[in-house]
Parts: sequence; structure tokens; C-alpha cells
Amino acid sequence: MEARGIAAVALMLAVCGCSHVHRVDPAAGGSELDNLNRAVRYRRVSVERVTGVSGVASAVLRAERVRVAPDTTFMRLLLNPREVEALRGVPVHEARRDTVLSTSAISRMTVTNRLLGAINGALLGLGIGAALGYLSGSDSDDPWSGPGVYAVGFGLVGAGVGMVSGAMIGLRDVYEFAGE
Repeated sequence: MEARGIAAVALMLAVCGCSHVHRVDPAAGGSELDNLNRAVRYRRVSVERVTGVSGVASAVLRAERVRVAPDTTFMRLLLNPREVEALRGVPVHEARRDTVLSTSAISRMTVTNRLLGAINGALLGLGIGAALGYLSGSDSDDPWSGPGVYAVGFGLVGAGVGMVSGAMIGLRDVYEFAGE
């Protein structure tokens, strides 16, 4: 029964999501808009912009220095290397464009925090690794190869793997804008 409990905890940890979804109504303004602007300040943001009339097609823009107002959104677009190469002769630091979009044209913004993703991944990997190590070492009676030693070893390896994968994936906050 003890092994099943540990496996259930490990499974719960593995199922935990790495993104949080927030619904925002920019037209309402107020604290929702203030929280959004605080979250995107000084961060690189992915902005999904609806480009089709019926909302079928969309474009994902990478931006920084984002400021959302009820009617317009100000941002500095980060161009990808192909776009920079198309501007031949323009230094990369000058290949950024300040842009103003209608806030109603934006469907969602995604902010990725790699540091929190690494911390989350390390804790998740530590928990799963320790649980698996404890289960794999539970047959031994030797104090130097028992379940505790296996739990520590597997936990440290799991924490390292989780930290690297968590940093690569990141912890995402998705802000979905209320549609009309």
C-alpha cells in the first residue's frame, strides 16, 4: 500500500501543469489591466494577433516593452533572424520596431518565466526521482543500498533533469483577452 501511495503522489506531481491561464477584459480596465501590465513589464512576450476578419488566421509576434491600454497596445517587436537579414545593412539593435496595435485585435499574450520553470522542474524531478528511488531500493536491507540511499540518489538526478527541462520549457502565464 505504501508503494501505491508514493506512486500516486509522483503521478500527481507529473500531471501538474506548467502554465496558468488568466482571462482579461481590457475594455473593463481596472485591476485586471494593471495586473497584466505588471506581468508583462520588462519581459519578452508572445502576442497572438488575430489577422483574419473572421478570426481564422492568426500571427504570433514576439515583443518586449508591452503596455496594454483598453483601446491600444504599445510594444516593441522583436524580429526573427530572417526578418533582420531582409533589412541588410541595418544593425540588429536597430532592427526592432515600435508598434501600436488595437487591443481588440489581440487574442492572447504569453509570458514565459524560465527561472520559475527551472525551480518547478527541479522540485518536480526531486519528488518523482525520490519516489522512484525509494520504490526501487525497497527490497534491500543493506543500509548503504537501502531505499533511503536510492531515494536521495534518484531524487538528485531527477532534480537535475527536471531543472534543465523546466528551464527549457519555462513556466507560462497565458493572458486570454475577452472576445466581443
